[in-house]
Amino acid sequence: MVEEVDENNSINEKVVLTDKNQNGNEMKGENENDEKLSFDVFIPGRLCILGEHTDWIGGYRKVNRRVGCGYTIVCTTAEGLYARCNTFKPEKFRYSFKNNTSNDDIDKSEGNTNGNASSEIDSKIMEFACDLNIEQLKLTAQNGGFFCYVAGTLAICLERYTSASGSGSNSTGSTPMLMATGLEIVNYKTTLPMKKGLSSSASVCVLVCTCFNNMFNTGSNPGSSSSSSSSSAPWTRDQIMDIAYRGECITGSKCGRMDQCVAMGQGVIGLMQFTSLRRDMDLDTTNSQDCDTLPSIQQVYNKSELHFVVGNVMGSKDTVAILQALNACFPYAQNSRQVR
Repeated sequence: MVEEVDENNSINEKVVLTDKNQNGNEMKGENENDEKLSFDVFIPGRLCILGEHTDWIGGYRKVNRRVGCGYTIVCTTAEGLYARCNTFKPEKFRYSFKNNTSNDDIDKSEGNTNGNASSEIDSKIMEFACDLNIEQLKLTAQNGGFFCYVAGTLAICLERYTSASGSGSNSTGSTPMLMATGLEIVNYKTTLPMKKGLSSSASVCVLVCTCFNNMFNTGSNPGSSSSSSSSSAPWTRDQIMDIAYRGECITGSKCGRMDQCVAMGQGVIGLMQFTSLRRDMDLDTTNSQDCDTLPSIQQVYNKSELHFVVGNVMGSKDTVAILQALNACFPYAQNSRQVR
């Protein structure tokens, strides 16, 4: 077993380390049905060329109209997450991750709930498995850990899917009689460095949402039971970006809406505008990062290729402290230093 449920119905993720080949062919989950659906997905990372932080700053326009709209120029990378999506056991989900980056790019203690960091984790597989249960997934996301972004995004996917199908979930948050099959995502190759400001967390969220969309939101949906209503229409790019954003927010992340631009695909330059208003704004603490509406994205075509060198300065930063200090300047500056 790779999951446990505690008294709060929260899934305690465990890591299973197994020797598999890099292309992931041996990692396909067994399915009781003879027919299988399998497809490959690639999700890139992103570089912010101009406009860092303006995605969430633009949200303060709800309170102070003197705050300008946010604008960013972003470029998606050639590096990213390679995954194979398969049908899986009914009402079950499994996510397998193989780290192909350096040892410093992953916090091994986060991936192992027993706290036993493995020096061989880069050549092994970390695995997360659970039932398709919305409430359990949300609790797992809130509890943190290496797979919290996966759990949070999957929970929002299930909410949107059950809402669109009109079936809803039962009192325990599960979706019985809806999913005739489960979902397995094999993240067999990762060339995008993690925790380096290249939107690796958003890439994971977009990956989960894209795989779910391709598996269940189709006209000939293998994931819908015969007793359920017809499958949902495929989610658009903007809908995938929105689901990925909300899935990451469940984890407590104070992200904005820029990073989900990885849904544009590899090697795309985009101009993003953020005029969204915040909801549930606490004017005393001004600590809400939730934005109501999606940004607009306009693809930019340049005459020649852009080449970037991204260097690792081997430094450390406190992202939470940085964001807290920046948020303290909005919606109204309190002193001359904040004005500058």
